[in-house]
Amino acid sequence: MPLQDTDYLSASARIRACENSLLGREKLYQMTEAADSQEIYALLAEAGVRTLFRGDEKEGRPDEEATLSSLLYSAFALIEESVPDPTFFRFLRYPYDCHNLKAAMKCHIRGTEPGDMLFSCGSLA
Repeated sequence: MPLQDTDYLSASARIRACENSLLGREKLYQMTEAADSQEIYALLAEAGVRTLFRGDEKEGRPDEEATLSSLLYSAFALIEESVPDPTFFRFLRYPYDCHNLKAAMKCHIRGTEPGDMLFSCGSLA
């Protein structure tokens, strides 16, 4: 069945609506002027970014990698659940596949495990 120009109207509108929740120039400037990391996390919380922690939230340290990965995974999930055929957008995951392949080859040569170096948001399983 050929694609119609109206197939992706609702997805486009939904993603456009999500653009309003992106950090603006003013918020980014406030983050660069923050006195410490706690102030940065408070600004991110105001913008709706949920910070993930290592261990207990009260005792543990913020896990920046997990937080960023979660945001990236959520963005891909939003696109895929909004469109009729998510395979058309698989190419957006290719840079993460390239990174994972490169990391796997380097680790294989060095005789180590890639572990935390790999992104889970690539298109390859």
